[in-house]
Amino acid sequence: MANEVLIPGAYAGEASQKIFVGSLSAAESSSFIHDHRIDHVLTVARLSVAIPENCNVNHKVVECIDHPLASILEVLPECFHFIKSALGASGNILVHCASGVSRSVSICAAFLMIEYKMEMKSALNSIAAVRKYANPNLGFKRQLEVLERCKGDVKMAQQIYSAETANVVEDTMRQRDAVNKIHREVDDVEDKIASMKSRGEENCTGVEDTLMQLHRDLHSCLPPSDGGFVDPPARMMQKAAITKVERLINSLK
Repeated sequence: MANEVLIPGAYAGEASQKIFVGSLSAAESSSFIHDHRIDHVLTVARLSVAIPENCNVNHKVVECIDHPLASILEVLPECFHFIKSALGASGNILVHCASGVSRSVSICAAFLMIEYKMEMKSALNSIAAVRKYANPNLGFKRQLEVLERCKGDVKMAQQIYSAETANVVEDTMRQRDAVNKIHREVDDVEDKIASMKSRGEENCTGVEDTLMQLHRDLHSCLPPSDGGFVDPPARMMQKAAITKVERLINSLK
């Protein structure tokens, strides 16, 4: 539903107010709002949010779509102003989007980077440590990287990123195409295995070698998690293809 963002100083008692990052269900849960003393809710999405009538909260909607080409930098000033006003009050704030995976996580990570001088990787890791679903899309990650390069200067980051937008589209499509190409080869091998088994053929040495090579190709077709930005859908397709290859290899034993 939602998880507390661990802001620096909280353990030392320097931060009495808390930020929570989560999904739509958290914003619409009276028990969550009451249990965690939420008095501000920031919706970073184009959503219709039904805040429970028995919850007295200050609710703000900042529209943003979860797409690699959407600008998370553009909405940062408005979001930050609201978050700061919430932290200056007596309660806590929930920052949410639809699923609490990309938009809300990006906003909270940027807040940690600018207000608490955290590195991008540390900010994202600190959120992922408490919310395993945290995974901003490729475009948002690149914008956070530009924001880090600009030392938290949002306007400068917007200007620089606008010139790099085309690279995001090209990189996203390149990653997906690379995985899809190998996945099609895996499907062809699966069909070949099915045909061989239907004919009663038992010598599958050549096919197994092909599968082993495809397995290696799949592992190397995308940047490693700690070595570059990876398009989340491409990563999902990669994992699905790897699972299929491993299943096919096991079927030959």
